[in-house]
Amino acid sequence: MADRLPRPEAVGGAIWAHDWYPYESYKTVHDRYITNAVNEGIIIANHLVFDEIRQGRRLIQVNIRGRIECEYGLSISVDKWLEVDAGQSVRGYSYSYHAWIAENNQEVIRYDSAYGLNDLHCHLFDLNTGRESIYPVPMDRLPTLDAFMRIAVKLVRDHREKSA
Repeated sequence: MADRLPRPEAVGGAIWAHDWYPYESYKTVHDRYITNAVNEGIIIANHLVFDEIRQGRRLIQVNIRGRIECEYGLSISVDKWLEVDAGQSVRGYSYSYHAWIAENNQEVIRYDSAYGLNDLHCHLFDLNTGRESIYPVPMDRLPTLDAFMRIAVKLVRDHREKSA
């Protein structure tokens, strides 16, 4: 069933390898993707924050949360949690990427792990009817935030072109 989902590589995005990655490098890569999307006109406003949770001086979790405003009136809500190992590498353990058209609250697509990574799934909405379809997503098909954003923008753009 996951074959019905948009493929990240089809929109120039990547699939996040669910593995440990150095936190400072993670932030650098994240910033580069955001900057590229801004320069391409995909992102209009970025309101994401990195909340670093510490025990004393030791970083133990990171919550990337907030909202991104994109072209076509698309809003994307992000709530992603990263665990941190002793070497300051991070790995995601909870994901929620949710895209909708702000002007009419039309949901577009959402990936989340509300019930744990073993229940990672995608809610895909028909932009004509609003009908929701839910698909399980294997971890190796979870798009990066950049790929998710590009998928959501493509879904809205394709819908508008067909409706014009």
